[in-house]
Amino acid sequence: MLEELAVMLKQRPWHILVEDHTDNQSISTPRYLSNWELSSARATSVTRYLIRRGVDMPTLGR
Repeated sequence: MLEELAVMLKQRPWHILVEDHTDNQSISTPRYLSNWELSSARATSVTRYLIRRGVDMPTLGR
């Protein structure tokens, strides 16, 4: 799905905002100390993927 999204975003001059959300169940793991950190990591991963696939950074709202 992200590959298809990357192709589409490269063809259009849209500005997008990448967000992620988690549920309200508290977490605390060695990797993610909170839901906020997990959510941020997910959004960052998607943004990096889109950049690697050639989506222009201004399109990503930078």
